[in-house]
Amino acid sequence: MDRKNLASLRKAIDKIDAKLVELLAKRFEIVKDIALLKNEKQLNVHDPERIIHIKNTRSELARKHKISVELVNNIYEEIIKSAMELENNIIKDL
Repeated sequence: MDRKNLASLRKAIDKIDAKLVELLAKRFEIVKDIALLKNEKQLNVHDPERIIHIKNTRSELARKHKISVELVNNIYEEIIKSAMELENNIIKDL
């Protein structure tokens, strides 16, 4: 593989990564709104049914796109953990 081709492929990955981070930022903006709503409605931050739903549907997406289900599950474990921490922090600071 020549260096020019490698550089262009890496540039394409960099663009995708930038979009992924942007999408995560948008997701966490919505999490902030969810925290406020949960506080208002006096709902628990931890929602086991929602977590199961997320894991199941994202695993299906992984299979559909032929990528590692384990990888996707690990990524979503971190996203869910961070989202719950953010929700707890927001509610605590109200």
